[in-house]
Amino acid sequence: MTTQNRNDRDDLALAPKTRPTMRIRDFMLLVGAALSACGVDASDLDEHQPQEPGQLVQALSGDGAAFVADVTVPDHMAIDSNSAFTKTWRMRNAGTTAWSGWTACFTSGESFLAPSCVSVPYTVPGATSDISVLMRTPSSPTCGAKGHSAVWNIKNSAGVNVMGGTMTIVITVNPTTGWPLPNLKTSNYSSPTNPFAASGYGGQCTAYAWGRMMERTGKNLSPRGNGGTWYAAVPDTSKSSTPRADSVAVWKGASGSNGHVAFVESVSVDASGSTWVTFTEANFNCFASGNWGGGYDGAPKTLSLANFKAHYSGYAGVVF
Repeated sequence: MTTQNRNDRDDLALAPKTRPTMRIRDFMLLVGAALSACGVDASDLDEHQPQEPGQLVQALSGDGAAFVADVTVPDHMAIDSNSAFTKTWRMRNAGTTAWSGWTACFTSGESFLAPSCVSVPYTVPGATSDISVLMRTPSSPTCGAKGHSAVWNIKNSAGVNVMGGTMTIVITVNPTTGWPLPNLKTSNYSSPTNPFAASGYGGQCTAYAWGRMMERTGKNLSPRGNGGTWYAAVPDTSKSSTPRADSVAVWKGASGSNGHVAFVESVSVDASGSTWVTFTEANFNCFASGNWGGGYDGAPKTLSLANFKAHYSGYAGVVF
């Protein structure tokens, strides 16, 4: 049994994303102009301006770097288990010294069976270089995006981490062995097809259950809120208190909880007449706080009917 509130941050309702109406640099220029009009010296503002992705950065004195783009493998991309792939970051020399004899080295997280360090191309100040590392996904996925991430850092010729030289990778590992197998590489689980992933909640249990239902049945489930609200959100003709294959189980959760959902893969009855439910889910064993969530749990689970209903608090039934 899990603690009743362990998924309190799970299955956040979809919320529209907003973007700032003014670029940071433009705002700082306006501030500088206002200060100058008042007789205040604003010449120091420029060197302290926050930088936007891909924007030319002001040179740091000495060694410096700045992230420009993920050339390959964007965040949360699904890749088959036990598969080789190449991660490439584009970085800018944001310092005043050339990158000569520099390296990019693994710092923390999952090694992905990559070399501990790779060479960084010679790069003059202001120029960009692509840094590539050959990696391999694990053969047994554990906790989807939550468990499969790493941090790398650019080091100068003296082996010292360079300011601004941090590079990260986070992926979802698609299972390729065992049954049942969700194919997390399909558009059912990613933006823009999956409405939860499109709003930044792609690792939540709601995103997984919605995607699995679409993958298995082609049905676009209508609920868009927290998992605990799904049972009440569908008509009586699309729900039942009894688990059935190709349905989504709903638990309302304790008071103040966002609830939980899981996909019912199959229901069977053994020789003794006992009912067993096989299901898959996300962000439960692999729970992670934050909007994205922990991702696919990595393996199907089979429980007796009684234990299935008690898997989380407030079992409501299934929707289909």
